[in-house]
Order: sequence, then structure tokens, then C-alpha cells
Amino acid sequence: MAPAARPGRCFAELHGGVPRLCAARREAPPALREEYRRRGLGAGAPMKPPPALIHWARAGTAARGLRDTMLALVEFLARARDLPTGSLAPLPRDETLTEVVQQPASAPAEWIGQVYETLLAAAARRAQGIHFTPPDVASEVVEATLAPLEGPLRIIDPAMGCGAFLLAAARFCRGQAGRSPLLEGFDTDPLAVELARWSLALETGLVPEAFEGLRAGDALRDVRGEYDAVVGNPPFGNAIERRTARSVGYAAEMRRLYPEFARGAYDYSLLFFALASRLLSPQGRYGLIGPTALLSDAKPWQRYVQEQMRPSLLILYPVDRFGQARIRTTAFVGGRGRCEQVEVRDYDGGQAPKTRRWSDSAGTWFEVVREAPPVASFQKLREVATVFAGCTTSAAYRLAPLVTEARQEGDRGGALRLVTTGALDRYRCKWGDEPIRFLGRDFARPLWPQEGPRDVMAAMERQRRPKILLGGLTSVLEAWYDVEGGAGGVVSTWVILPRPGVDAWTLLALLNGATISRVYMARHGAKSMSGRQTTIGKQALHDLPLPDLARCRELGLRARALQEQAPDEAADRELHLEVARLLGRSEVQAQEDLAWWQGQAARTRATRRV
Repeated sequence: MAPAARPGRCFAELHGGVPRLCAARREAPPALREEYRRRGLGAGAPMKPPPALIHWARAGTAARGLRDTMLALVEFLARARDLPTGSLAPLPRDETLTEVVQQPASAPAEWIGQVYETLLAAAARRAQGIHFTPPDVASEVVEATLAPLEGPLRIIDPAMGCGAFLLAAARFCRGQAGRSPLLEGFDTDPLAVELARWSLALETGLVPEAFEGLRAGDALRDVRGEYDAVVGNPPFGNAIERRTARSVGYAAEMRRLYPEFARGAYDYSLLFFALASRLLSPQGRYGLIGPTALLSDAKPWQRYVQEQMRPSLLILYPVDRFGQARIRTTAFVGGRGRCEQVEVRDYDGGQAPKTRRWSDSAGTWFEVVREAPPVASFQKLREVATVFAGCTTSAAYRLAPLVTEARQEGDRGGALRLVTTGALDRYRCKWGDEPIRFLGRDFARPLWPQEGPRDVMAAMERQRRPKILLGGLTSVLEAWYDVEGGAGGVVSTWVILPRPGVDAWTLLALLNGATISRVYMARHGAKSMSGRQTTIGKQALHDLPLPDLARCRELGLRARALQEQAPDEAADRELHLEVARLLGRSEVQAQEDLAWWQGQAARTRATRRV
């Protein structure tokens, strides 16, 4: 049995020994408040550390190491506030900081975490799935989480870093009668834990030892107990990609501890949602940040949360909100039980705040957030076609060194043309016309080898037939009909085989239609981690709504003309509109779908130019 978390003493217990500075810092200092107003920031959104301080920190790390540099900064800020260090050993001192930081007594405590983040290597942050939280984001999430709660609060951040959420919690509770918080936190980085204690000391005027509830360790293994609030920005990333030889046993342990969430290629952050479900008191609340891609999941973890702890608030942040992380994120805020509606603050989509009713029949949460356009669905793609990947990722890596080049169009000798998702456009395959990049190599006319590993050959033979190839990373669905069966899609390219009696050209027209793309992206566009191109999924393709194909024969003739003849924008436009009408869209709605598609298609072209 893992030991229970050791609680720290709350502010109320220690208030008698709090220095005068604690009371004086109940609001941001006047100089900071003026800076917030000038920059249009909220009163709880501290400035970023000045470039000169970052330069000092980098030079200091190179000269004396990361820990001594960070502690020298801590010592300088603590001394400026006359903050006692308790029984701790003397901190390293650097008097050159007086030339770098003006008015250090007014410097925000968040500077500690922001400087530390800058000094950590970007590669190390990505490998560990660590993305430090901007102070105003932490404040927004904490306020939404704690506002409905009353009385003394026991609050934990199970992946606290340098304590951004705990700082926000301390500020939110300060001065509110009966809200003395007991703050606890865990992190696997001992230096981050030490800096979190000092950040809270700088903010509150208490000695760092007051925050003994902040511990180095793995919360997923070590935390037990009951909490009023679980907040934080846990590490995220594909749990399979994060494995190492050392962590194979750890992954097995996570599957045992959190079976509802640790399934398949799950995101690591889900384990912290599972942890929150174990730690919350009956009236407790959570406020956790995860990748926006989670909104497009329809997996067991989401069904569990739907039943047990459905969010009452979703806050969608744009791709640049976390700086260099360049990833779309969402804050999930809620409590135990099944709330009937959800407030949505969609900063990513630029939409006004709104309240939506939860629907048990909705396929994904993103569909609730972005309001997928309603269509008249007669059947789903799974009913009229088989969908499979061109080849698996492992087979693609075995294929890569065996790829050859054709000297000219007809020089293939029976080999399949190798086609990547980037080689596909609507009604067009660019093999031979534009360079094709495959796993780090550029080709003019790449060919599948005719001999090779068994799985590579099996993937090739499976595609020696007429089929539709659809790109797997795009802003709009892009499909091309391989009439002769002479091309082979590779990883991230989907193969669609119409069932007997289903006209492939008709299916092609529907898949390339603006309305189908808009429905797909409204349901699953959260899978676009960068906000540009979306990863297309098999299950999501299976669930695409289609009209009655018996009423769509004319579409197939038009699609064939678009693929076999010179591009005709007017004919393509009319085909978009006709697909929309067959899906029950009004003329106004059809035009809206087309306008949306034109914007997305322009984004795809711009991305490819880059």
C-alpha cells in the first residue's frame, strides 16, 4: 500500500506567524496593477520575466548549474521581501541580479516557474509531456473550480510543476472568510517541488517549510485520501510513445490501477482524470487541462466521465496559448455526477461563450462544443464500404529502405505507385507531378518493392484493386479514385473499398463534398493538435453520414468528369451544393458549408506551401 499524502498546515494555522508582508500582498502591487491595465490583462495575470533575467539565468546555468541558478534567483526575490528562510540552509547569492531586476519586491512569484521552464531543454519538456501553465490560465481554471465550494478547502495539484495552480488557489482564497486552503501537490521533479514551495512562500509571506504538503513523488502511485478540489495541468502525450525499457512495468501498473482509462494508445493525461475520480470528495470539483484532441474521443474513458463526472465547463485555448508547446488545449471543469448542461468558452474557435445541453447520443464532446451541422443521414459509410489503413506504421518503417524510383511514368514493371497522404488531392493523385516525401526521404516517382517483409507484401497485395484513397492528415477530406488499382497508400492514408453494388464514383463525390468535410471536422476537428491539419481516423470515417445512394447516381457522373477532365471550378461548386442538398441542407446552409470549405481548403494549400 502506497503511503498516504502527508497534509500540510493550512494558512489559518500559521497566520499568527505570518510577516506583515503577507497582509500587504493581498492584491497585486500598484506598479503591477498599472502594468496589467496597460496591457489589458486581468489583475491576476503577472507580467513575464524580462529578457535580461532570462539571459542572466541561461548564463548562470552554464556557469554553475540549473539548481544553484534558480536558488540564487529565489534568494534575491526573498531578500527583497524580507522573507525569512526558516531553518533551511543558506541559499546561493548573486548580487548581479540587482542590475537585472527592477523593483524585485514587486516581481510576481510566477517568475520562478517561468524562468525554470525556459531553462529546461525543449526536447526534455516534449519527451516528458510537460507544458507549463500561463498564470492567467491557471487563475481562470482555479476560479471556475473553487467558486462553487464553501468552507476550508483541501486542494491538490497532482502534477504541480512549480505550483502555478496552487499559487492561483492561494490568491483566490486569500481574504475570503472560511476559505483557508490546505494546499498539497506532487511532482516527479524534486527541483520543481522545491521551487513551488518557494513560489508560495514569496506569494504568501510564509516560510517555505509551511508547505510541507508539496512533495516529490508520483501522484498516480502515491496519493490517497479525499480532496475538495483536484486542479492542474498534467503531462500529456501518447502513453505508448512515452514508454521506455524501464517503463514497461510502469505501463502495466497503470493499466491495473486505472483500467477505465489506460486502454490502447491512450493519452497520458487521462490517468490524472482517473486519479481525480478517485480523490474527489462527494461534493468535490476538478479543474484539469488536457489536449483538445480528447474532445474528439469516443472511448471508454469518455463514457466513464459522462456517467461519473461530466464537465460543467469546457474552456478551449488556441494553439499559441502555451507558448512554445504549440498545442491546442482545453480545461475540463466539473464535479461528480451527471450535469445536464455545459458552459463553453471557446477562445480557440473565436466564438462567444455559450451554454449547451449535454446529449447522451452525441458521438463526441467536440460535436457538442462546435455544433456539427445537422444532416439527413440515410446510412453510414461503414454500411457501404470497407475502410482500412494503407499499411501499418511498423510495416512502413520496414518498407522505407526498400522503396525504389521509376525513371518515367510507364517504367513501373508491375510495381505499385507509392502514395502518401501529401500526394492526394480531391480527384487527383500528384504522383509523378510533385515530389513525394516518405519517412524523411524525397522521391519523384516512388514505387513499392515487389519483394520484402511479409507484412509489407501483404499490404501491397491488398491494394491491387480499384479503390478510393483518402488522405489521413488534412483540413478537409481529400479523396481520389484509383481506377486501375495501380497505386498503394502507405501510413496515414486510408483505403476505401466500396461494397458490391456501390458505385465508387458516387462515393467519391460524397467524400469530397464540403458538407461531409464540415460534419467530420465539427465532430473530430479536435484531433488537430496544431489547429491546422486534422488526423483522420478509421472509426470517425465509418460513422460518416451518407444520403440514400440510390438518389445519387448523377453525382458519380459529375465526379468522374472532374477527375478525368480539366479542372472545372463551376462544376465542382455545383457538385458541392448538390451533395449538401441530398444531405438535407437548405440553400443557405449549403452555401455556408461551401464558404467554410473554401476557407479550410485555402488553409491546407497555405500549410503545404510552408
